[in-house]
Amino acid sequence: MHQQLDESAFSLDGFERLFTSSPAGNHIVAYILALEGFDPSVIDDIPRAFHRVILKHPRMRALQNIDPPLTARVEQNVTLSQVKELVTVYTNVSDWESHSEKWFNTIRDRTKLLPFFLHVLLPVLGASDSYTRLILYGDHTFADGLSGPIIFDQLLTELAEPTTHAVVSYPLLPAIFPRLLAGLSSTQRFLERIALKLLRPIAVHQILTEKPTLPLHPTSVDWNPRNITHQGQFAIFGMGTEKGLVDALAACRSHKVTLMGAIVACAVIATAYTANRASDSKFMMTLEMDYDMRERVKDKVDFKPVGLNSLIAALSFIKSGVDLPGTPFWSFAQKSKKELDAATNSLLDQRFNTMFVHNEINMLTLEKGPVFPKGFSADLNISNLLRYPYKETHVIAGKEVKMRHLYFMNSYPFLGNAAILFLVTVDGKVHSTLAHRLEENAARTFLDTFVKLLDAVGSARDDDTLTQFATRVLAIS
Repeated sequence: MHQQLDESAFSLDGFERLFTSSPAGNHIVAYILALEGFDPSVIDDIPRAFHRVILKHPRMRALQNIDPPLTARVEQNVTLSQVKELVTVYTNVSDWESHSEKWFNTIRDRTKLLPFFLHVLLPVLGASDSYTRLILYGDHTFADGLSGPIIFDQLLTELAEPTTHAVVSYPLLPAIFPRLLAGLSSTQRFLERIALKLLRPIAVHQILTEKPTLPLHPTSVDWNPRNITHQGQFAIFGMGTEKGLVDALAACRSHKVTLMGAIVACAVIATAYTANRASDSKFMMTLEMDYDMRERVKDKVDFKPVGLNSLIAALSFIKSGVDLPGTPFWSFAQKSKKELDAATNSLLDQRFNTMFVHNEINMLTLEKGPVFPKGFSADLNISNLLRYPYKETHVIAGKEVKMRHLYFMNSYPFLGNAAILFLVTVDGKVHSTLAHRLEENAARTFLDTFVKLLDAVGSARDDDTLTQFATRVLAIS
């Protein structure tokens, strides 16, 4: 039986606390969905449908408290009039990328404004496509990679099949961190707290000594916990081909590895290529991966809650150095998958990583923290949803509405990764979003290279090394 929190005042725990480390405002995430066949006559019904979705999910109605800190409350009487203020329709925005990046960097008062809002971008006459775009923004404290698809699916279902019955709210569940601790004895909890205190200096030292592999954007500043400066984040987008995905999946099956292993290989090669080090015999970088915990906790529920329900796993063997010319592509992909499985299934790693953030990186610990150069902690995080988990086609107002594109701009605190790569498959193609603080040319080169490599995974030969695969696909002389 799962625990249900008091909606009038609940604690922010684990990674929820991470995003309070920036008192300048919340960290926005953005989900960008392109729809084909959407009838403009339905626009007026979007606030009603969005209202019903908001009423289902407590964390979509959560406001953070000033006092006591690190707590929030759920608004009980969110009205349709309030939700109408959260939905904005645009008729003349042709550059959806710049539009979403601008709002991605918006500072909002998390104590007064509900954490999710929606932009509807109608097709512009003469534009390169005729898609209607829904751009959903959310406070990262209460949102992860799966939250957007959960909301989009329920929103489109409500538009397709309008209902009038009263909305029943899902229960307010604890964050992942206390659920990971459930079942531990008081002695075990005490020992893990002691271990954290002993390991904290080592963890901080590791972050302080990390150096970025790719050049950071000139606007990047040191993360000084006593004088935090708001700095912008940027995003670029890429998309593979349907044939590339089919061939990649077939090749992965034949080599007994999941696509995730091949994705890690392509990310490492793309980083090395961008850094002009594609032939290094000891290429080192720091790479992490977000992974969903909704199905991993012991007290999982029979619904998908909106909220920050993901954790981070690190691939330590890449940090130790990869022999790019001497390592076979497929054995590297297999090793990556094996290491990821070990990291994501380790309850001890899950608890330690979450406990470290819970206790050490939040608004109450700022004064104790050191200054981190350029706010850098790791090179790359892969935030991976892959196959979109819901229906891609809905019949709305008698017309077939199809999903054509989906991108996710994943923000991070000012102390964090140089870049976050989010991957999702929609309409038979892998869609890639790179949210980053990299120098512009480096970011573009990395993403273009990654997309090209991933699209060519199906052509990777049995005896290809990482460098050989890159040389053939990228035509490196």
